[in-house]
Amino acid sequence: MQLSNKYAAMVVAGNAFEWLDFVVYASLSSILSQVFFPDADIKSGLIMTITIFSISFIARPLGGLIFGHIGDVYGRRIALYASGGLLAIASIGVAIMPTYATIGLAAPLLLLIFRLLQSMAIGGEFPTMVTFLIESSPPGKRGFYGSLAQVTTTTGVILATIIVAFLNTTLTEEQLVAWGWRIPFGFGCITLLMCLYYRFKLVETPEFIAIKARINHTASHQPLKDAFIKHHKLIVKLFMMVMAPAVIFYTYHISSQMLIKHLSVAESVKVWLPIFKSCLLVVLIPVAGYFTDIFGWRRVMGTGLIMAISVAIPVYAIMQTAPLAMLIVIQLIMAITAALIIAPLPLALVDSTEAETRTSVLALGYNLCLVLFGGFTPTINLLLSEYSVVLPGIYIVLVAMISWFAIFKFGQGRVIAQVNTPTNLVKNY
Repeated sequence: MQLSNKYAAMVVAGNAFEWLDFVVYASLSSILSQVFFPDADIKSGLIMTITIFSISFIARPLGGLIFGHIGDVYGRRIALYASGGLLAIASIGVAIMPTYATIGLAAPLLLLIFRLLQSMAIGGEFPTMVTFLIESSPPGKRGFYGSLAQVTTTTGVILATIIVAFLNTTLTEEQLVAWGWRIPFGFGCITLLMCLYYRFKLVETPEFIAIKARINHTASHQPLKDAFIKHHKLIVKLFMMVMAPAVIFYTYHISSQMLIKHLSVAESVKVWLPIFKSCLLVVLIPVAGYFTDIFGWRRVMGTGLIMAISVAIPVYAIMQTAPLAMLIVIQLIMAITAALIIAPLPLALVDSTEAETRTSVLALGYNLCLVLFGGFTPTINLLLSEYSVVLPGIYIVLVAMISWFAIFKFGQGRVIAQVNTPTNLVKNY
């Protein structure tokens, strides 16, 4: 079976769902607060709804440990299928669960449980996905295939933005509270089930097959133990390397929404600017992935970090008062900078780890950083902006400097053995 769009869908669709779910939950938080905390006042209900969302992030490292171990011992394909299965089960639970009006306080508790299970699954989804993509990619295209994981992240944001906008314009608030809030979560469940169907057709990555053959048909016997004892310094380096991509990406998609509301432009521009920004990134990320294969991930990512260090403070200083033409230029500069930083990240993570413990080490470094510098970035930026509009820019500069330091401590990376091609990645039935 030849490589097709289905190949990308079966591997990366789960990542798109993560961000679709993320943006939908955040955008409908005021509606969800009425569904699950109807007796609370507006502010308290909203705070409790957002708290459930924030608490769920703590399960990501646990999910990374579990599915990372599965990926190193039993195979990337099994881990990818298992994380997608758990994500589907938990997401279906959210879509069909009873509300406060039916089961009382058990409803928000059940919501929290399902969100924790979703977070656990997502904690294993991204590390396993990028490992599978890059280990299975053809020679000379590892950067491009790795960047597809980041494309689906932004695609999920676009889909969520469109779905929420459609619901807000076609349904009343009463309809959204009664049943409309289930629609986007149900749509995500359909996407996940399709993803699982296609993932079932995948076969194991060539590199993991080579590992099994090399060490008596079992991958690393104790990958978690090896990760903590032998590779604890590497986990710290991965943590540092992910800091800037996490902060910049969450700022680009989430925190900047807060700034857009205060821009001195027409309301129609404020509505379409987030979609315009996301579409820019969808186009630029594969281009940056292509350049990664030509120039190497260190040079591409390093260039993006230098750009972030150079432009972050000026951008935040002039954004709120910039005219429309200047605003478009600023968005283009931000998109180019973000693409250069996040597109090479999957290849950088995979290249920096040993195959025997790859998914365990990668999952730990990535998820620990996402808990602190991903989920809390919107809150940090909001608090910083209360004091000065340029402080979020200074925050970006600091984390970019840390990631730059970590990247150039890794070396040029290894060359993954290519013993198969993506044309053989799908069972022929």
